[in-house]
Amino acid sequence: MSQQSVSQETRDYVKDAADIVRIVIHREQAYDILDELANNPKLETLIDALSKISRLVTKTLNDLNDLKNKVNRDDCRSVITNVMGGLQWWFKRQDELYNYLKNIKDVRIEIKRFAAYALAPDNNVVKISECEESMR
Repeated sequence: MSQQSVSQETRDYVKDAADIVRIVIHREQAYDILDELANNPKLETLIDALSKISRLVTKTLNDLNDLKNKVNRDDCRSVITNVMGGLQWWFKRQDELYNYLKNIKDVRIEIKRFAAYALAPDNNVVKISECEESMR
């Protein structure tokens, strides 16, 4: 078995996608998108959610770029740059998530897992929030 096929088999597409959109969900307070997914975990609901999330990813990229240009702290610029780098890969992670989910038996559990992971705040969410607060 090649190294590439081993790494693809062990990748967690659900978590990878959730890790990228987490900042979007929290900055835009788009909890309703995840609530709908968790309450109605079907591929059709996921497609609608991914469409909404993609629009918010674009908005968040623009907002973070503006924030990065305004903030004076190196630690803030660094975390913002890092998060923006992840958001730029959303198109790929979204595609991987959808292709993974459409080919598994229990899609409901995995969609709920995506919603749960995307809702859980992480260090980047907290740090960017602190950076925004420091500018007020």
